[in-house]
Amino acid sequence: MKFCPECGSENPDNAIHCQECGATQVQAKIAKKNPKEKKSHKEYYIIFAGVVILIMMLTLSSLMSFSSTFMANILFIGGILLFFFSLVVAIIMKK
Repeated sequence: MKFCPECGSENPDNAIHCQECGATQVQAKIAKKNPKEKKSHKEYYIIFAGVVILIMMLTLSSLMSFSSTFMANILFIGGILLFFFSLVVAIIMKK
């Protein structure tokens, strides 16, 4: 049983109008269960790309350390910065 929002009288659950005052009854909407939404894995791809870039930059910096220490340091710092940038982008995309 449900109650009329206008006059408060009791009405059957399937009533469209109140039996006392005739006011339209609010029908309770049944929430439909949505199938699981397909999750986007973009943030994982970005993190993976960041890790790959970090590994490439570290490898290049170790190879270049024999010829130019300055360039090796630039590549090392650049790799770390690109890795953290990919983490920030992945966090922003997750929100």
